[in-house]
Amino acid sequence: MSIKVAVVGLGQTAISAAMALSNHSKEFTISGWDPDLDTRVTAERSNVFNPVCKKLNEAVRNAHIILFSLPADESVAVLKELNLFMQQGTVLLNMSIPFQQTNQWMMENLKLCKYFISLFPTINSKWIAASDFGTGTARADLFSGSHIFIADTGKTETVILDLAVDFVVLLGGQPEFISVEELDGLIAVNVLLPQLASAALMRAISTQPSWREGSHIAGSSLFHGSMPLIDMEEISGQSILTNRDSMLHHLEEFARQILEIRRYLMNHNSEGLNDYFRNAFESRERWLTARKGTEKPSKMTNNLPSVNEALNRILNLGK
Repeated sequence: MSIKVAVVGLGQTAISAAMALSNHSKEFTISGWDPDLDTRVTAERSNVFNPVCKKLNEAVRNAHIILFSLPADESVAVLKELNLFMQQGTVLLNMSIPFQQTNQWMMENLKLCKYFISLFPTINSKWIAASDFGTGTARADLFSGSHIFIADTGKTETVILDLAVDFVVLLGGQPEFISVEELDGLIAVNVLLPQLASAALMRAISTQPSWREGSHIAGSSLFHGSMPLIDMEEISGQSILTNRDSMLHHLEEFARQILEIRRYLMNHNSEGLNDYFRNAFESRERWLTARKGTEKPSKMTNNLPSVNEALNRILNLGK
């Protein structure tokens, strides 16, 4: 019996996961849905969905697993609608950030859903410099060898934790257990802060009176510096607002760094400024070197199921 996987939210992450699953077995029947028409049209070109549905109820009907991956500003409305169609016993794998808030929304709105857990896949280092992030850029090997965080609330049943590990193995990743609170904190500083900094940079430059002429001078530095804006899942700021406490803390540190540069300038401190930039450059080089090494085995490697074991256990959900 085939396993039906419904993908709700057709971004790069979710479609890449669907591609990885479909590569393992034809027993997976994967449907897809997104609230945005253009996204659905683009997702159809991936040739992984059977089908991409126009309505949410069509996509999730009789699903064994629902992969939920929507921006925070769309999650609540979709979860309320999902509650009307989701059958009891379906497992929901959540990839929508921030996880604490989304978990709360799921508990409030999914009355029949007993089984859900959150996953945060990291991208394989060979794709880290890619400048394309959208629906049409999904790849089956996007998570190959990378760490995929499993956010445990401390109350998650063992059977769901095991299923999450099996799912991670099929995506080609390495599972890392982490608390929901810690994961949200890591996302705030390592994902959301660069996006906020990028927005502030773009605003600081584009609101200058000289921007009409300056826009012709601006080149690769501004292009790459503003790149995180393209990677933002939503522009309402909902994911940032729901992670408010962490974001305020990290914004204070970011502001402190800007003020440190300002002090060097005011004091004509060329040595301090030189050291500051050199340290920043060296930190970047160390990060990229370490990032390329993240595809090493995790501490769980010896206890991981094989791909065949993971596949058989997930396929047994349909029996």
